[in-house]
Amino acid sequence: MIYSKTNPVGIDVKINSIQSKIHKALLLWPSPGLITGQVDLYNRIYKLKEGLKLTPVKFATEFSKSIFTTDKAVVGYFYERTDPVNINGMMSYTIGNIFHVNLLTLYPSVTHRADAEFVKFISDIYRIEPYGFRLLSVVTGIDHVYTDFNFDEKLEDLHPYFIVRFDFNINYRI
Repeated sequence: MIYSKTNPVGIDVKINSIQSKIHKALLLWPSPGLITGQVDLYNRIYKLKEGLKLTPVKFATEFSKSIFTTDKAVVGYFYERTDPVNINGMMSYTIGNIFHVNLLTLYPSVTHRADAEFVKFISDIYRIEPYGFRLLSVVTGIDHVYTDFNFDEKLEDLHPYFIVRFDFNINYRI
């Protein structure tokens, strides 16, 4: 399912745009084909500070800390990695886009860990995105993907599960 903002403004317009393109591409996935129930794509998530912990939380109809799951083929979400910079009315953000993927569901006939194949799939979407997006880096490994957070949740990053973060710059006018 795609969880996009209704009537987005500012940075959320850009995030909704790429979120929709990723969702569409995932639903057009080659054999065996994905269905909406196998994909959860969230818009911008937030950082909840509780004491010394900084936990990622989503907002659908209310705030929820539960954004991790192993029962979906793909779960993805976006968050602000940096504060916005305003240069003459042009806003610039670094956005993180994290995916939790079940590689076995996406690539059932591949006999190796198909992490590079998934990275290429998402990178290709960002590569063809029009002006305003610029892919900066791809980060893998549980210790590196969540450097902006500090939480107790246990996450799977062993086959068939894969966690990856795409960092990109978004520019837009206010």
